[in-house]
Amino acid sequence: MKFTLALISLLAAVTIAVPVSRKRGDTLPVMTNGNGEIVPFDSEAVVVT
Repeated sequence: MKFTLALISLLAAVTIAVPVSRKRGDTLPVMTNGNGEIVPFDSEAVVVT
């Protein structure tokens, strides 16, 4: 009885722990300008200080 309960508890914990992944349609980074419009990401324009 204890073994069955432990097994069910383990399976429930694994089921809850499985991450839910949502596939994104876009994989390109997106930036917005001051007006909130989406502009393409330009990695060469990034300034790191």
